[in-house]
Amino acid sequence: MSRYGLEAKVLRSCWRWRNCPPAHEGGGARADAEVLLNTAGQEVLAELCGVGQDVLARALPSWGREDAKLAAGQDGAPAAAWRIGGAVAGPVALGCRLCAARRTGAAVRVVRYAPLWSQVRCS
Repeated sequence: MSRYGLEAKVLRSCWRWRNCPPAHEGGGARADAEVLLNTAGQEVLAELCGVGQDVLARALPSWGREDAKLAAGQDGAPAAAWRIGGAVAGPVALGCRLCAARRTGAAVRVVRYAPLWSQVRCS
């Protein structure tokens, strides 16, 4: 987000959040957290990104997934709910931080959605 001049706090204020981000038992943030958006929330994200929703549907595993918390009391406002990625889009594996740093310029955790039996290989 910092590459685009956006702060997480400012970006998150675009949606009405229905819950808190998932955390480990020790309290640390989970790298495999996913966000589910209602229709209005998807429109906001597409506008912020400057791409069509069809592009986001191909890029984001959770795009278009329904959630009861978002459907209940939907008043047309952009809303979002946090979920654990593996519960939303299938098995996840953490990618190599060094490979992510080489490609993005930041040593961050990368989540890859893949069958449990596949390997994440460095390149």
